[in-house]
Amino acid sequence: MGEMIIEDEEFGLIEVRSNARIKRYGIKILSDGKVVITMPPYGLKGKALNFFELHRAWVREHLKRRKSKIKMFGYGVVLSTYTFDVELVRYGGEKFLGFMRREERKLLIRCPEKEDIESENSQSIVKSIVLNAMTIEAKKVLPGWLSRLAEQHGFHYRECRVMKMRTRWGSCSASGSIHLSSMLMTLPSELIEFVMIHELSHTLEMNHSARFHELVDRCLGGRERELTEKIKKYSAVL
Repeated sequence: MGEMIIEDEEFGLIEVRSNARIKRYGIKILSDGKVVITMPPYGLKGKALNFFELHRAWVREHLKRRKSKIKMFGYGVVLSTYTFDVELVRYGGEKFLGFMRREERKLLIRCPEKEDIESENSQSIVKSIVLNAMTIEAKKVLPGWLSRLAEQHGFHYRECRVMKMRTRWGSCSASGSIHLSSMLMTLPSELIEFVMIHELSHTLEMNHSARFHELVDRCLGGRERELTEKIKKYSAVL
């Protein structure tokens, strides 16, 4: 048996493939969401279908998580940042276009009507436009903000760089260079300052010792624990 297609009421067309390099039945979900059942040579269709039924809930949950991750932007206002809101509108053109309307505090993205806004490609284009605009804004806002906080609390650092970091809000090197993620622009102002104070404190305490936390807490007026809990509710959204 080589390949065959079965029709499933829940997931549509599912491909069953035999593979000489594997010894067990398995399930793959391709980048386009297609479900593929893999099995060893001379495997049996009945066993393949039984294996799939045992893992149907896993497939359902995996596709649900993937869809929720990809389908982030629809039409209308979809995201608010520190300096602008993001709004998507349909238009009859051919390309995705972004316009910053500063007087309205708005990033307007025109999306071609012929494109499926929920597709992975459309979402990727929109995310790129938003992230680029956010980074431009972050470079205008965050370095000066960090400088004012440093002066206020008596910190000294070597330089500040704004980057498109998606896994960390910020970092501080041993040489005193502070890197801030452009994703900070999606946080409330009190949490932006919390991250900045955290990184500034690392210029004096390059660890997370009791002295480090005492320093952060003092600069935040005794709110370190409170703000630590608040920021846990946020994550990079792009």
